[in-house]
Amino acid sequence: MSENAAERALRLLDLVPFVVNNQGITISELASRFSVTREEIVKDLNLLFLCGLPGYTPLELIDLSLEDDVVVIRDPQNLSLPRNFNYSESIVLRIALAALQEIILKSDPRYVTLSNLIRKLEDTYSAEIPSEAFHIEIEKDKIALEIARQALDQGLDLNIKYLNKTKDEVTERRISPQRIRANENKIQLDGYCHLSNDSRTFNLNQILEIRLLPKSKIPEPAHASEGFGSEVELEINNQDSQFFIENEAALVKQSDNKFVMKLHNPQWLIRHAMSNKDIKIISPIALKESLLSGAEAALTRYRDSN
Repeated sequence: MSENAAERALRLLDLVPFVVNNQGITISELASRFSVTREEIVKDLNLLFLCGLPGYTPLELIDLSLEDDVVVIRDPQNLSLPRNFNYSESIVLRIALAALQEIILKSDPRYVTLSNLIRKLEDTYSAEIPSEAFHIEIEKDKIALEIARQALDQGLDLNIKYLNKTKDEVTERRISPQRIRANENKIQLDGYCHLSNDSRTFNLNQILEIRLLPKSKIPEPAHASEGFGSEVELEINNQDSQFFIENEAALVKQSDNKFVMKLHNPQWLIRHAMSNKDIKIISPIALKESLLSGAEAALTRYRDSN
């Protein structure tokens, strides 16, 4: 996309003080610094030869030297200082920095640099608009989505702080992400949870904090030593339950309310089935009997206590 005259004029105003403070810089370095081509920088420098104070004789023009790909400005003609931000530019910059401050985690080394820059701008422009007038609220789930995608692309793990709305508690977990998917009005992350030692599903809008971690090994399932098969057949009559939402990625639908899932920890499933009337274990029989035995033992303890 071609630039307009105003954009080029602003670059020229920035170009002069930058060269003054970096005498001997090469044309290629200037092109990289201003994100333009080498040919465009050469055109800019040739135009600067013709710029200067009124009178426009050689005495009033900018004295610029361009030899062996090296640029030197000897007489910048009152353009030795960087241009100041105008009122509109200062507002845009402060809004952008406030947005960045919401996105970057406080543990990020760049956070301190960003905060210092924001304070300098507040001191400079607080007379026009006070700092408390700027409030930016970023949708956290969009940030979580981008970081989760990065983890999937690069084969990394995630450290998350996750809000369980049912229990009203926050847990910190290490996740090995497996996929991201949209489910009705929610975006969900499926992955292996090292805290639960099993596959879990997480709603992105319940992730309070998220950061990348190096990849770690997923342990082998322990179901063989438990004496049960590697799969369990379930009947789940409430697909809005927390159990279904958190484990949907591991559930393979057989019919309307029948599902099969790989089982890593039978005791974990028994605890859930005992506390949730909407979960029924169909097979294997050994696991179903273990659930029944546990329920009878719990009922006996309850009766004895009364």
